[in-house]
Amino acid sequence: MILITGGAGFIGSALALERAAAGERVRVLDDFSTGRRDRVAGNPLIEVREGDIRDPAAVREALAGVTRVAHLAALASVPRAELDPEAAARVNVEGTLAVLEGARRAGVSALVYASSCSVYGDAGKRPIPETAPLQPRSVYAVTKLAGERHVLLHHRTGGPPAVALRFFNVFGPGQPAASPYSGVLARFSAQALAGERPEIHGDGGQTRDFVFVTDVVDALVLGLEGAGGEPGGHVFNVGTGRSASVREIWRLVADAAGAALTPTFGPVRAGDMRHAAADVRRAARLLGFRARVPLREGISRLLRSTAGNPADASPVGDV
Repeated sequence: MILITGGAGFIGSALALERAAAGERVRVLDDFSTGRRDRVAGNPLIEVREGDIRDPAAVREALAGVTRVAHLAALASVPRAELDPEAAARVNVEGTLAVLEGARRAGVSALVYASSCSVYGDAGKRPIPETAPLQPRSVYAVTKLAGERHVLLHHRTGGPPAVALRFFNVFGPGQPAASPYSGVLARFSAQALAGERPEIHGDGGQTRDFVFVTDVVDALVLGLEGAGGEPGGHVFNVGTGRSASVREIWRLVADAAGAALTPTFGPVRAGDMRHAAADVRRAARLLGFRARVPLREGISRLLRSTAGNPADASPVGDV
């Protein structure tokens, strides 16, 4: 059985459904602060438990009978972490420690940790290798790096065999657009379909490596399979190796949606990276990972899903 913390979230639920489709029993632990129960409800192979990763008892109970752990639960928002750094530290660092200690005691055979490309800050290199200097520029990035370091330390000191995956900009169906902390592609898709002009932070020249959610799920599965072998104890970038500017992304979304709209521009958001593209050679060599969904195809899938799920498509605020 696999435990997925944050398994009712955007990426966690995609992983839960993929593992259940592969015939694996899944247990989801989520506090539903941002996750949605309906994403994983009703599947006979998915057991859903409500609980907080900061609660050792809840973690211990969720780990009963589990052999593998995907730790995705987090306060996963740069702006929200800036507003409440104590909450970010409690969830992303203390919560990760509780999961690691519980996994150690449960004797799980593999753990994969969802980290973030934000740990690089403005690395200066494009694409960014895992060996680039780590210069986090936001509270969120600091907490994710701290969690990553704890995961790898536990791996080296008798804890669960583990890998850490540094996600670049994940997008795809199921990513809610109604939250002010949503990914830019989810927001753009909802706004294009609604005929609303987006407000872009900064000049729109900032670049991102957008990776489709099914590719990220593949990386998580490969990480779990490799944690106990040569890949164990390593960090891996999860992206496509290519980047696009925020202005370019809006043009692609607007064109695909048939929306003749021009964006407005607002202040730069605190803690944002200027440029990001993943060097994915280590993940290809040691994990066998390769992103397969082209950006245009991913945007088309996202638009179709957003148009068919109005509950996810109500834009709020800016991007």
